[in-house]
Amino acid sequence: MLRAISVLVMRVQALTPEQREAVIGEFPESERANLHMGLTFITTLLTGSGSDAEFTSELEKPGFPGGEAMVLQKWASRNPAAALEYWKTAAARAEPPQWLREAAPQLFNQASQADPRLAVQAALSVSDEQLRRAALSQITLHSLYSGEKSSWPADGGQLISQLARAEPASLRRPLEYALNARLKQESPMESLAWIESLDLESGSRKIADRSLADAWKRQEPATAATWLLGRAAPGARAEVVSDIVNDWTLLSVSPDDRLNRPEPDLAACADWILSQGIGPDTQKGISRLADAWIEAGEPAAALAWAKAVPDPAQRGKTLDSISGQLRLRYPGTWQAMLRQADVPLGGQESLHK
Repeated sequence: MLRAISVLVMRVQALTPEQREAVIGEFPESERANLHMGLTFITTLLTGSGSDAEFTSELEKPGFPGGEAMVLQKWASRNPAAALEYWKTAAARAEPPQWLREAAPQLFNQASQADPRLAVQAALSVSDEQLRRAALSQITLHSLYSGEKSSWPADGGQLISQLARAEPASLRRPLEYALNARLKQESPMESLAWIESLDLESGSRKIADRSLADAWKRQEPATAATWLLGRAAPGARAEVVSDIVNDWTLLSVSPDDRLNRPEPDLAACADWILSQGIGPDTQKGISRLADAWIEAGEPAAALAWAKAVPDPAQRGKTLDSISGQLRLRYPGTWQAMLRQADVPLGGQESLHK
């Protein structure tokens, strides 16, 4: 169905009625009724007046799967207040429509770009926990700080503090977007001072630190990583290093999101780990870096880096860690990989199990 709708969206404005029927005829008979309905909807959406009444009418009549989200997103681009009010009213019904949660991300992403305050207030006003989290999951706050610094709103921090108090688990995305925008016009230390001025609980403050590091690393990944590690409690350093490597190498990023990111610099990540010293705090991170190199199809690069570790004892531990990962991923060829890289098999107990 989604493939069919995509075809029609691309071709609808140029088709004659006969051509439309021909396109619909290319699909199974069981899908044609929905395609006719979708075609009517798309035509209205693209060529209609875009009035609130028209959008409301489209949402209240039977539609096709996914159509409601398209309507709400388009409506929010025209009149975010009206689209959000419709969503809130529908969410308050005794039996909310099933499509509300699926439509929430597109609606609130669009609405928060136009009016972030209104989007946050609308999301927080919903009592249903699942609907509220679905709404908050795609809110961005970068539009608050997209203009000249002199135009930045004084109450932006209050909005973030309010969001943190109401739904701390949803804080990271909007805060990271806000910081990405701020860092285009101020230094990381200025952004840090702003974060520290916010009214945040300890858990939310950790999220804020991570959001700053995520935004900062786009400009200076090594400096941002060192700063974030310096904020970690002594007992948490190993986990923080692992998290940094996961983010740096994009191991923690979904395949869809990776399409919008530049290829990670694994060598720079490796150099950063070396600068922290090879030891208990970095062993887990090294394993994750090895995973990233293997995922990238470059196990030889991982071994070459490990061989270059200056300290002999740490070099052995690093090679053992990476070789162990290769053994798991390439059970039939890992020994040949080590021989080709001139890495001895002897003396590493884990390789002989």
